[in-house]
Amino acid sequence: MMTDVPTFDPDPFERIKADVGEETARVLMASFRAEVEDALEALFAHHDGGNWALLDVESHALKSTARTFGALALGEAAERVEKEAEAGGVSEEAMAMLRETIIATLEATT
Repeated sequence: MMTDVPTFDPDPFERIKADVGEETARVLMASFRAEVEDALEALFAHHDGGNWALLDVESHALKSTARTFGALALGEAAERVEKEAEAGGVSEEAMAMLRETIIATLEATT
């Protein structure tokens, strides 16, 4: 996992809470966590199937959402997968890092 980027920075989520209120922010965080869990399966299915275009799109969406919620390490890992997918293939190392970072993000946002 990337050590120079925090798994979770609470500041972006605090801004979300300030904008929409505590209750709505909790609902949004639950939705984010569900999206991350769904992404784990989808991204690996696209990788295993060699579908680089869908892997590119899905990892781009995950990158953006992760950064919105303060899941900075996940944003970085998703960006790496996105860039490799754009180039026509994604390494096992990038996918392993993504899996590890997804698990760490889910633990950090519980």
